[in-house]
Amino acid sequence: MYQKNPYEKAVYNVGSLQWRKLLGKSWEVELEGHGAASRHEDVAGDKLTGAAEVRYRGDLPSGITLNGAGYFSDAYFPGNRKGTVSFTQGIVKRIKDDLNLSGSIGYNRTAPKSYAYNYSYESENSHVNAALSLPRWGRFSTSINYSHRGEASSSYSMYLDEGPAGSEKLRMNSHRLGGQWRWQSSNAKHSLFGTLEGGFFADPIGNDRPTQSKGSLNYSYQWLTANVSYQKGSFYLYEYMMSSQQDRDFYRFTSSASINKDLSKEVSLSSSMNFTRDTYQGNVPSVNLTANYFPRENLGLFLNAYWYQYRFMNTSNIFNVQVGVTWNFSKARPSSGKKSNITARVYYDHNANGKYDEGDKPADGYLLNLDEKVFISDEEGKVRYSRVPYGEYSLKPTRAGRWFFDQKRVQVNRARTT
Repeated sequence: MYQKNPYEKAVYNVGSLQWRKLLGKSWEVELEGHGAASRHEDVAGDKLTGAAEVRYRGDLPSGITLNGAGYFSDAYFPGNRKGTVSFTQGIVKRIKDDLNLSGSIGYNRTAPKSYAYNYSYESENSHVNAALSLPRWGRFSTSINYSHRGEASSSYSMYLDEGPAGSEKLRMNSHRLGGQWRWQSSNAKHSLFGTLEGGFFADPIGNDRPTQSKGSLNYSYQWLTANVSYQKGSFYLYEYMMSSQQDRDFYRFTSSASINKDLSKEVSLSSSMNFTRDTYQGNVPSVNLTANYFPRENLGLFLNAYWYQYRFMNTSNIFNVQVGVTWNFSKARPSSGKKSNITARVYYDHNANGKYDEGDKPADGYLLNLDEKVFISDEEGKVRYSRVPYGEYSLKPTRAGRWFFDQKRVQVNRARTT
């Protein structure tokens, strides 16, 4: 791969090797190695960097399933995972029918460097999880869990009197107990999913043990989804520092409702409403609407509308309306008569490993474009698109910012696509 990076003022040439091996019938190991040669405007000579990663999964004779991954990259390695050391280890044990014990541990440290810029940044994240899924009771399924979270970052020392950003690393460790439950109606049209967790964390700049708790409820009915959640106490360093600047305890309330429905063969409607209120942002409402009308097989009319309000110093409103016409030169839309339900998750990849796992955080209220329609993620970071014709669709962010993802192509060829 060749890349000319104007931000780093460098030209990169990157090569990779991948090796995958099946060990017996129950173990799979995958190794990847990456090497990069770079030339920088302000540095003499070529620079060589590298990265390596391993993934494995297998079953033990005792009925235990293990899965894990590890990653290492040089501090100057190109990309969004430079200067990273991480590992995860998961274990699952089936005790008996409807009774499973699972656990995981993980650690991630990121300390990137640059030849073009002089910055000091380092962060660490760690987790320990244990969960027990309980036998079903009627149409209810439940589980209980324990989690430990550790977070450390040098980004927030600017808020202290000790010095500029990067001069001191703040740490936050928490312990939580929680439970989950799910109910589904006999006809599978209605479902409820609820979570409740609570615990305490060590004050990053004091000796107290503040409490933290969170509860959420999700309801789904075919074309309708509704969510509500409430959080009391900081779960992340960022939340703690932002609320401590106001000398207040952190809280967040979120609610959302979305519909995806075909009103007829020619008309489809997708809409969502979201509302968030927390300590440092205040009220943040948003609404989006997407309507499509297909008077002919290869002709379509669409309307996309979006409104978003936020407060920072002053109240700001963002309103966007898009009206257009689509013409397919092929005989028909990408439909074979079969329909699928698409679920996409948007998240903050704090450990920079390219997948959603422990230590990452759902990106609620994030705008993304799916099939040229605008969606807003719910408090779980998810968007749902129902009754989508089979075919290929594009998934991309609607605006650039600190957090973004590359455009992806989604192949829809089954009843449920995630």
